[in-house]
Amino acid sequence: MKRLLRRTIWQALAILGLAGVAAALTAKLHPRVPAWYRVENVADEIFRLSVAELRERYQPDQLLWIDARSSEQYQAGHVDGARSLNEENWAEQLWRMHSELENLNGLAIVVYCDGKACQRSARVAGRLRSEMGLEPVWILRGDWQDW
Repeated sequence: MKRLLRRTIWQALAILGLAGVAAALTAKLHPRVPAWYRVENVADEIFRLSVAELRERYQPDQLLWIDARSSEQYQAGHVDGARSLNEENWAEQLWRMHSELENLNGLAIVVYCDGKACQRSARVAGRLRSEMGLEPVWILRGDWQDW
């Protein structure tokens, strides 16, 4: 009986080991491997556009760029014409932009921060949608320097 139990355990471990190797190879070699970073809100993914998608949909003068990074990062470099609006200085910066945001005249808003793993842009874009009732508010997928 012990021998049968031991044999069954070894077979189960061998199957688990082979499955683990197959999963690791699939994750490494699959052409459309999913991102390994955490997405805070999957619903935000419908609001994400790449630089190429933005260029297909809009002319440059149809976009209002919002930089969700810190004020120091904004000062170091940003998209030409972008406005700084981050969570740290939300009220002050929003107050300065209030009239501009009320009179968008058909402009689409694009919020960006630093790359794929940055969630600041999603939070700022969500607040612009929920607190200000603005649409469309896009989140830039990828690096702002590609613009």
